[in-house]
Amino acid sequence: MKSIVCMLAFVFLSIPAAAQYAKTYTSLQEIWRALARQNLSLARLDAALEQTELETRVREASRLPALIAGGGYNFISETARLTLPFTLPGMPVQEIEAGVNHQYDLNLRVQQPLFTGFRLKNEVALSRTQREKVSLQKAIARNRLFLLAGQIYYRHQLNRMQQAMLQKGLARLDLQLQKVRSFFRSEQATSFDTLEVFNRRLELANRLQQLRRYERIILTQLQHVLNDSVTVRIAETPPHSRPPIRLLPLPSYFQQALQSRPELQQLSLREKAQSHKIRIAKSALWPQIFASASFHYARPGVNFFEDEWMTYYTVGIQMQWRLWTWRQDGYRIQQAQIEQERLRLQKRALIQDIRQQVQEAYLNLQSALEQIRLQERLVDQERERYRRVSEQYDQGQAALLDLRNAEIRLTEAELQLQSNYIEAYQAHLQLQFAIGQFEPVQP
Repeated sequence: MKSIVCMLAFVFLSIPAAAQYAKTYTSLQEIWRALARQNLSLARLDAALEQTELETRVREASRLPALIAGGGYNFISETARLTLPFTLPGMPVQEIEAGVNHQYDLNLRVQQPLFTGFRLKNEVALSRTQREKVSLQKAIARNRLFLLAGQIYYRHQLNRMQQAMLQKGLARLDLQLQKVRSFFRSEQATSFDTLEVFNRRLELANRLQQLRRYERIILTQLQHVLNDSVTVRIAETPPHSRPPIRLLPLPSYFQQALQSRPELQQLSLREKAQSHKIRIAKSALWPQIFASASFHYARPGVNFFEDEWMTYYTVGIQMQWRLWTWRQDGYRIQQAQIEQERLRLQKRALIQDIRQQVQEAYLNLQSALEQIRLQERLVDQERERYRRVSEQYDQGQAALLDLRNAEIRLTEAELQLQSNYIEAYQAHLQLQFAIGQFEPVQP
């Protein structure tokens, strides 16, 4: 029995401890910083960036002299014999054996490319361009993840604001229910009136419960994007008001997008990389010249008549020139040039797409800000309407149905206003994504 009590005590004590491991984020900027550190997609691109940096070092090293050590052993079953056409005094044998059956060679060789048709130079430039492309690919992925995290964040904010508005509605209904019950006890209202108010309160309570369940789903989405191993939370924020957003002229956003969108920069780098590929393909039309020098310690050495170890060195230049390959090199050059033209067309299409994205986001934000101004006026009017109807109901000059309708209109107007606030924040976030510059706006 004592062990069971101890186990239950441990379970209950561990619940608050586990809750302490929940990570709370206080702002969208903090979420973005955590995303840049923790997201797995960005981590994979970091690894790819390291690979391209190593590839650049490999290409740069290919332009430097290479030191190569070698060694070998050969067994030759037959050796060369030289037959003399005359007889020497004291030498009855008229054949001289040149070489030995067992041959050994240890060597060190230095090889340096002298001219490769500028192939090595362009390969180094191409690898550096590839590194920049991967860096821009990370920027593209980061911007998309920032957009996704921002959308999740503002959905959560909308959920919280709607919960707050529903709780205000419930408070108003609780007050109505007290009044109706008071009127019912004084026989100035019927039981049906009490049921109407209670049913309306139950309806709002159900909607509030749905929002709380959906809030948990939103937080799991955020946890997935952040790659957090613990539960995430978003700190309470004050009620949203009109977003402090000042719109600039539309052409200025076009200009910012053309300068900042990493997709455009990446396409420009792809064009640059294609130019290097064309030059690499053209390098095959030039002769390839290499210099080499080697030091040998061999047995036999240059004197095949002596079976002994000796040292010697060689220095030389080699050239290779592919004069005819049935136009293979020309076809490769044409392929690279066609790909470069395709990239130019793709860049033009992307510029048009970005202009459309900027214009659409701009108009959506403009519309959202205008809608906020109209909805704020509507909320003020509905609050005044509800106040007057409530006073009339207290004085017996308005029916419960009028009060109920006024409460419904006020609650829906307040919910819509919060929705309009979040729509403006989301439209501004979409505009920032369209121009490639993220600067979150605080409520």
